[in-house]
Amino acid sequence: MLSIFLLVVLLLFTACTTPQPDTTTVDEPAVETEEPMDESLWKDGVYTATFDHTDGHGWRPKLEITVEGSKITGAWMDYVKPDGSLKSEDSGYAEKMKAKSGTAPSEAYESLNKQVVEGQTIEIDALTGATHSLDWFHTMSKALMIQIEAGNATELVLPMNDVYKASNDAFDSHGWKGTIAITYVDGLIAIVEYNEVNEEGVLKTEDTEYQENFMDKKGVDIVEAYNTLQEQLVGKQNPKNIDIVSGATHATENFIKLVEDALANRVPYEIEN
Repeated sequence: MLSIFLLVVLLLFTACTTPQPDTTTVDEPAVETEEPMDESLWKDGVYTATFDHTDGHGWRPKLEITVEGSKITGAWMDYVKPDGSLKSEDSGYAEKMKAKSGTAPSEAYESLNKQVVEGQTIEIDALTGATHSLDWFHTMSKALMIQIEAGNATELVLPMNDVYKASNDAFDSHGWKGTIAITYVDGLIAIVEYNEVNEEGVLKTEDTEYQENFMDKKGVDIVEAYNTLQEQLVGKQNPKNIDIVSGATHATENFIKLVEDALANRVPYEIEN
């Protein structure tokens, strides 16, 4: 009888006990933040970055940053032609850019350089009328900062990854004009886009009637022929090594010509010793 009484008391005590909160701690996920630039790591010197070839328009971006007393005291960005002329001094280019974007190269680069020195940073968010130049600046400056922290004043030469384009000057006797765009990635041809377009803006690769007629006449799928030419250039990296696609001799010859025209803008940088 006593055992039953004790059991009842124990059950009542357990039911009336207030549950205690779980005090187990849970680790909060770490929030990743970008590390601020540590100016104390900047070594004095003049640091220069550029590219190993000119871009798709025949210009080579160049950046120079001067550090004195662990402070950026000078920044200079411009584009250089193979003959040494600067984009900021090209009046013809300035006139066209001003009309299109409202900003001349000299004005854009002056604004950029001022922002770098006054803000002591390469984290420039906007550059009115010169977005593409800002992209090149970021590519060069981020790589250059590693050398600034190491005190390595050797000129930094980066691979020029850009798109090179060309097209025929006029429509041929059948009303077509070839176009090509060649994209470099890590210094190699990675993407090739070749096509022909008529005066109405229709592409051969989308003109099913033309494709059927070409197949009936030549026994060749023109879309496959274009793909073969594009794959050859990616694989061989040199238009001189392109093989004639059977049944598409004219297309092959025009393809090779346009590749050479497009790559005429890709001039290697002659590094001074």
